[in-house]
Parts: sequence; structure tokens; C-alpha cells
Amino acid sequence: MTRHTRFQNSLASLGSLLVAGLVIAMLSGCGGTVPVKPAGKTPPALSPDRLLQEASTRTGDTRNRLLLDAAQGFARQSRHADVLDCLGEMQSPLLDAVYAESQWRQAQAHLALGDSLAAAPLLREPRLMALLSLGSEIPAGLKAAIAEVQAQVFLDLDDTDAALVARAKLAHWQMGLDATSLQYYGLGDAARNQEQLWQGLLSLPQARLQGRAPVAELDGWYQLALIARDRRQSLSEQYAALTSWQRSWPRHPARQSLPGDLAWIEMLIQESPQHIALLLPLTGDLAPVAQAVRDGFMAAFYSHQNAGNPTPEIRFYDLGRGDIAALYDQAVAEGAEVVIGPLHKEAVQALANRASLPVPTLALNQIGSEVRTPDNLYQLGLSVEDEAFQVAQQAFAEGKRRALVISPASAQSDRATAVFKETWRALGGLVAGDLRFADTQSLSGAMRQSLGVQASEQRAAALQAVIGDFDFQPRARDDLDLVFIAAEARDAKHIKPLLSYHYAQHIPVYGTSALFEGEQVGQDLNGISLGVLPWFFNDTPEKAALLASRQPHPKVQRLFALGVDAFYIYPRLAQMAETRTVYWGQTGLLRLNQSRQFLRQLQWARYKNGTVKLQRSALEDGLSAP
Repeated sequence: MTRHTRFQNSLASLGSLLVAGLVIAMLSGCGGTVPVKPAGKTPPALSPDRLLQEASTRTGDTRNRLLLDAAQGFARQSRHADVLDCLGEMQSPLLDAVYAESQWRQAQAHLALGDSLAAAPLLREPRLMALLSLGSEIPAGLKAAIAEVQAQVFLDLDDTDAALVARAKLAHWQMGLDATSLQYYGLGDAARNQEQLWQGLLSLPQARLQGRAPVAELDGWYQLALIARDRRQSLSEQYAALTSWQRSWPRHPARQSLPGDLAWIEMLIQESPQHIALLLPLTGDLAPVAQAVRDGFMAAFYSHQNAGNPTPEIRFYDLGRGDIAALYDQAVAEGAEVVIGPLHKEAVQALANRASLPVPTLALNQIGSEVRTPDNLYQLGLSVEDEAFQVAQQAFAEGKRRALVISPASAQSDRATAVFKETWRALGGLVAGDLRFADTQSLSGAMRQSLGVQASEQRAAALQAVIGDFDFQPRARDDLDLVFIAAEARDAKHIKPLLSYHYAQHIPVYGTSALFEGEQVGQDLNGISLGVLPWFFNDTPEKAALLASRQPHPKVQRLFALGVDAFYIYPRLAQMAETRTVYWGQTGLLRLNQSRQFLRQLQWARYKNGTVKLQRSALEDGLSAP
């Protein structure tokens, strides 16, 4: 049955003259031109079917407004097809406000019927877009209602940019609406819209936020997101930038209700710890590692101090000369408000075994996430598991499905390959081969077998025995589209050339940051895609100070980066735990999981012409986590 047929059936069942007369009297009392129902009016008392019947006796604007009232009634009864039928019978020309409400109700009906594709053209019509401009006389409540449907429809269609614009407009127009208006237009919670808008903004690349906003309503949001994203700022600098923003945007929707992570800034400054204890093994076997972490931490301390910011008192406790339990208790007894360390897994485990910890404690290594730990224990480290997880996600996002895993026999490589294979299979990929070698001398033969070259030669030999000699070149198996190397650069410099030697040079190769040995490393690693720490590509005061008179190995620089991040993160621990906000650190994009362990997402890069070049990652716009 067509819309027109259903409408004609409604005309045939015209109600009593008494009802019609009552409606006519109501209309005539408005001089024949019923004004658009302003926000706050109650819905019509008559049923939508009666209103539809009455509309059949009227023409022009009066008819159209009755049809709008009927559509409102049908929508409240979830009769979405009837909404579309009803509004399909409106007569042109339509007044602006009538047209805008008609487009909104039709799009809303299509959305309710699960047809966002049908709703989108209605919401993108040039006339409607012009009416949604800031100077339009369309009621703010109706503008907000249209923007809310736009946000939902555009998100359904994966048009995230348009959805963000719609949410920014919704936040603007929702300001000042009273409860009755919100109810009349069926608008959702303003705080929820703001949170969705904020998370969308934080997922945008930095360059986008630094550019011109697509609409005026996003200008202030872009500036606010840049304040949240700028990790180079201390809490004091971030708070100064935030108060400056508030002065510049006194009527902004976020002015009175800052997004969750920014709302913490002032409180964090007021409650910033003044006494910090560093528990590190500054003597003994782990001394070189601990000293590099300490150097990174103190470089951040002095950089912060030189910028005119207040700094806490720092006390060092040498775990190379004492027991973790005794030194931890001593540090707390001597006034430590935050403890940073320990570094060794066994020492972290000892703290994890306690029933509780009296002060926030940022361990610089990580234990298993399945272990229940005290609420005050946070864990930051250079986990190879995080990196292997990201490699699996990146490769899968790039369309790879069948992986060969190559790794040396070592505990670290075993952890990386275990996480990669688990993640790869969970995503739907296939681990088509797993080569674990004891030394590089035995690697070539094992790789020849894993790549199927030996089988190729055996097939050729069998065929030559039947038909005689013929030209033949061995080839690697053709069912692989990815090689994951869970090794360090020194092993990768053997593995990558051997892949080419055994006819597998066409298979993309991926690895972790362990493959990074500096920006200039020669040609052996060309073509390998890998995650890298932001430290190596960021220019910071800490990096300038630490590298002014030396150029340590990238392994040492990773520890510098860990120390720098520890300094800037410790004041934010409560904020990051509560809001799950991310932090753009030197060891990666950081976020806490439910176990209060920091997950890291690296920048993506590729070796080309002997140099590491940053690449756009398929995961760049957000932090993925196991």
C-alpha cells in the first residue's frame, strides 16, 4: 500500500463534524495562520488520526501544520511509517520552520526504521543546512533536535567528521534550553553528547586540530582539545592555558562543564605531591638500567623547574643495598606522598602481594595483568607484549591474514610471539608458520624449510626425473602475506636478507621497536615496518639535555624516555585512572587499563633507504588495547 493510498483511506474515515468544528474553531482563533509551536508547548490533545482527518479539509500552511502535529503524535506512538506517509502529503511552499521540522521528523522516522541511508539526504539538503546557520530564526530546540539526528545518522554511515560537526552544533544549541523544551524535542542528555564529542575530538590527528575548524562551533573545541593533547605542558602550564581559554570563550558549552580529564587539572595542581621517593637499584647488576631511568626522570625535573614551575622534593633509595619492603616503608615513613619504582619484576611482585599500599606507587615494570594488585599500585614499563599486540592489529588492519613468525630462543621473544599469535588468531588471522631458532648459523636451513623452498626443489627434482632437465627457479610458498620478526636488530639484519635469499623478498615484514637502532642503520632492514617510541622523533628539552654531550644506544634512550614519562605521569595517576584519558608520552600513547597498567601505542614507521621514516598507522586515531 502506497503512502498516498493510506492517506486517502484516512480521508475516507473522516471523523465527526463536531471534532472537525472544534479543530476549525481552534485554528480560526489563531487568525488562520497557526504559528510554529514554540519549544515548551504541550503536544496536541487530539489523536494523530483525528488530526490527519482534519488536515484533509484544510489547505496551505494550516494543513501543513496539522500534518506536523499528526506526525508528532505518530512518532510518540512509534508509528514511524505513518510519520513518513503523513509528511509526504504536505503542500508547497513550506515556511522555513515547517520545512525544517518536517525534514527532522522524516529523518528521525527513517532512523527509527533502521534506514540511515534514506535519512542522510534529508539532513544534507542545502536549504536545511542554511537554516541551521547561527543567524537563522529557527527555534534553538529544533536546531538541536536536527543536529542530534544528524550526529546519529552520520555516525551510522561512518562520516565521523560530519558527526563531530553535528555534535558541536548540538552542544551549542542545547545551552539554555529548559526541561520542557528538551522533552518536547526529545533531546538526549547534554553531558553524554559532550562526552561523545570530546572523545571524537581526541581521536583526531594533531595536525587536524591545529588547522582551521570546519565550522565556527568547533573552533573553541579544537583549541580545548589541543590543550588536552599537549603533553609538553606541565600541569601548571596546562592550567594556565585552560584559564586563558575560558576567558576567551565565556559562552562556550564546555565553559561551565569541562570534559572529564580537564576538569581535574585545578584539583591536581592544588593537591600536587611535594615529596617524591625514587626506589631504584642504583648499585648492583641493574645499576646501568636504573641510572638511565633516573637520568630521564631528573632531566624532566630540571626542565620543569627551569620553566618556572614548582617542583617537589626528590629522595633516592638504593634498592641495590636494601630490601624492597623495608625501603618502601622507610620512604613512606619519611614523608613520601608518591613512590616511583621499583624496576625489577620481583620487587614489583613483592609490592603487589601486599594487601594495600599507603600512597600512590608507580612501578617501572609490569607483572601479569591477571594478578590482583593493591589499588594504589600503577605499572609503567617498556612491555614488549604491548608492542607485539599493536603489530598484530596494524598488520591485520592492512589486510594481512596469514603470518609466519620468526624469533630467536629467548624469554623476551617468547613473550612477544605468544601475544602476537594470540591476538592474531583472535582477530581472525592464521599463524601459517612458527620458526624459532637457536643461533643465526642454523637459521638459513630452518628458514628454507619454513618458506617451502626445499619442497619446491623436491617437486622440481621429481619432475626432472620424469621429463628431463628444464629451466627452474625455486620459489617460496605463496600462502604467506606477513612475516613477524620477534627479535632485536642484530638478528633482524640476518633474517631480512635471508628472506630475500630464499625468494621471499615480496612478503611484508613487521617487527617491534627492538628493531630500531637509530635513524641511519644501513640497507639490511629496508622494507621492515615497525613501531617506534615517540622519543626518537620528538624534540624536547629533556632530550636536548641528555644528548648534548653523548649519543647513547637506542636501548639506553628508551630508558631515558621511561624516566621522563614517569615524571610527567605521577601527578596525573588519579586523573588517568578515573577518566581513562590518554597521555602522549615519550614511550608511546599511554592509557591505563582496568589493572592500572599503562598500555602503550607506538608511532608507526618503516625502514627505507637505510633510514626510519614515520608512517601513518591504521591505528593512529585511537588507542587499541588487549
